Amino acid sequence: MNNTVKQYYKKENDKKGLPQEYKGVLFYPIRIDDEQLYEIMSSLLTYNQMSIANKEILKMSYLKFMLHVMQSQEYNKDVQILDKLKELLKYITRCNCLEILYMSHFDTWNDIKNMNDFRIIIKIKDKQFDENDFNNIREIILEQNDISIDYVNEFDPTLEESLIIFYKSFESATFEEQQFSFCAYMKILITSVEFKSLTFYQFKKHMERIHLLLNYELLHPLVSSGQISFKTGKLESWISHIPNKSRYSDILIEKGKFEKDNEIFQVSKQI
Repeated sequence: MNNTVKQYYKKENDKKGLPQEYKGVLFYPIRIDDEQLYEIMSSLLTYNQMSIANKEILKMSYLKFMLHVMQSQEYNKDVQILDKLKELLKYITRCNCLEILYMSHFDTWNDIKNMNDFRIIIKIKDKQFDENDFNNIREIILEQNDISIDYVNEFDPTLEESLIIFYKSFESATFEEQQFSFCAYMKILITSVEFKSLTFYQFKKHMERIHLLLNYELLHPLVSSGQISFKTGKLESWISHIPNKSRYSDILIEKGKFEKDNEIFQVSKQI
């Protein structure tokens, strides 16, 4: 999260499902009942622009990158990204009075030679946001839906392929299955107002703790009876702090930890 966003961002609002305010406009988190909007948000805002080795593209604002580079890619040609962006912003701001304007000092589009010849302005109610503002808005939207900008920026094409292979090695629950599992555990109906009013942030945090709790309840009796043990010497409580995971933490291990946990390195140090 950049320093400008930190000045505006209220982390406690995420826990309560409340909107974040940026320059006088409220930005609401996406609720679990609006899965389609969450998918639109993910497809539009989680692309790592830095992964493209092109100086001109790297110099673009993310807004220009999204509306011009992403739109031109083969799999996006049938998707009107501008319309999707408007749909997303109208939902998140609860505002139908929203416009995305192209502004140029040239009389015609034919006179425009490069991306710096024009700018894009987003009008929400009586407020105007430029391309730098959109970078901040993007971070806010991602963060309040439990997707950090750091996670997005960690994208590495070589590691991404390995990560996909890793996840294919076991069959994880679909999002629908996760929802039914949550409701079964909490003893509520999936159609209940209580469930449908959850934000994606709240749902993810609840599921994270449920997973830890069930593991703890399964393993604690085995540790206490001496049937199993951990190299760290203890089983972390299900209410312990959960550090932020990096994008590739499931397939990468820190060098120091790897050496510590492998006897061959301990032997080599003694020679």
